[in-house]
Amino acid sequence: MKPLPPLSELNEVFYDDGVTLRWKKSPRYGIEIGDESGSLHPNGYIYVKYKQENYRAHRILWAMRTGGDPGDLEVDHFNRDRSDNSEDNLRLVNDSEQAHNRGSYCNSTTGITGVSRQGEKWVAYINHLGERKPLGRFNTKEEAAAARRAAEIIVRVV
Repeated sequence: MKPLPPLSELNEVFYDDGVTLRWKKSPRYGIEIGDESGSLHPNGYIYVKYKQENYRAHRILWAMRTGGDPGDLEVDHFNRDRSDNSEDNLRLVNDSEQAHNRGSYCNSTTGITGVSRQGEKWVAYINHLGERKPLGRFNTKEEAAAARRAAEIIVRVV
């Protein structure tokens, strides 16, 4: 990720209303002080153009809220809505932790990450610290999904 401008500069130009990033100074004609900064990109993120550079709004907000540039770490949207930059929806994670918050793949036959069918049984697994950990074999898809959800909570706590 590209480094953000210094925090002192960000605080001069933007303010955080707890949900979104807004202009504290008008960057150009047609943009008022208090207007929401940035625009929604087709990839779902809100991008802000500042000094001829594009930045993801959630990374600027993270820096302003915590006092530090997230650097090479990811600022993850907990609820998977990339345009929801509210305070309780953002968290700092590494690539491995980011992968835990992804949805199922488009070719998933069950529609549930970490759950698959094996003969007459349903199996659940989770990837943690680079290893695939089996969670057991179950009679129903719902039981396997419940085991997977329980493991996700444990992995987040550890």
